[in-house]
Amino acid sequence: MPDASRVGATTASANVHTGADLLRRRFERALTAALTAGHRPTAGDHLGSRAFEIVTRIADEHPEADHRLIIDAYNIFRTENP
Repeated sequence: MPDASRVGATTASANVHTGADLLRRRFERALTAALTAGHRPTAGDHLGSRAFEIVTRIADEHPEADHRLIIDAYNIFRTENP
């Protein structure tokens, strides 16, 4: 029979997200909104200045944003959040 205290601890630790995870999810959410609907990021997205600029550019070029901008966005995000 499983030890209930260990099962609960495992479940709780699986739900913990690091700051890096949250930043990446916010970035990807902002990028997806820019790509799919042309929505510009907001200060609440907590992007770095260069990531904010490139995601804004992608939103402004929606729906014809070049695929190289998307690659640049990921590279910039990685640079700002090593």
